Amino acid sequence: MSLVVLCFIMVVIAMVLEPQLLVIGSTYFCGAK
Repeated sequence: MSLVVLCFIMVVIAMVLEPQLLVIGSTYFCGAK
């Protein structure tokens, strides 16, 4: 599984479970690679 796909899945999960984590998670995980 590619990093882009994994990142996208994590963003979707974060959006569903905790919208606030979307900003933190996407900035840290997708921006720190």
